Amino acid sequence: MKVKGIKRGNVIELIDQTIDIPDGTEVTLTIDDQTNILPEAYLESLQTFFTAANLATADFLETRQADTDDTPLTNLIGSAPSSFASPEAADQFIRQERDAWDY
Repeated sequence: MKVKGIKRGNVIELIDQTIDIPDGTEVTLTIDDQTNILPEAYLESLQTFFTAANLATADFLETRQADTDDTPLTNLIGSAPSSFASPEAADQFIRQERDAWDY
């Protein structure tokens, strides 16, 4: 059984109140490490996982190793086909399309 809890002082409170464990029951606690992992360590853990699972693919691992672009995501707004960088650009496009209609 796997349950989640929150540590408060020396007490761990179970989040799911429907768990019926008698008081005094001995339990084993595993704490998930929630610290940030360095990219190199993350890549190494992926390689280990894929190798162990016999899923190692050069394409995926090379993609993870490629230099990343530091362009902010906000710079991508309006860059996809049929998208607009601003409401004004969308209005202008709609006006041009309406002007092209034959009445």
